[in-house]
Amino acid sequence: MTVLGYVVLYAVSALACLASIPRARSIEHPGTRRGLVALLGSVAVWSVGYVGYLLVPGETAKVASYIVGFVFAFVAVGAWLYFCAAYTGRPRARPRIGRPRPVSFSS
Repeated sequence: MTVLGYVVLYAVSALACLASIPRARSIEHPGTRRGLVALLGSVAVWSVGYVGYLLVPGETAKVASYIVGFVFAFVAVGAWLYFCAAYTGRPRARPRIGRPRPVSFSS
């Protein structure tokens, strides 16, 4: 696939996510609504970051666009987990902080 093909796919993905946000805001359950809107928004920014990476001239702008896309890819994972927990009615996982234990790594 050519660079133009990737640009079109990422741009269509971003537009589809942004166009879906008004419909997602009509979901009655507040946790599900927040999770889905956050997921759609973060995937849109992720896609726009990669479009920027593919189109902008200059190394600094490319790296900045790539980092924005990369960061929002991780935000999308968190939003997806939040959405899934809210949709299924399960509480969000809370980290269990216990007593520190020694750990050994070997190769």
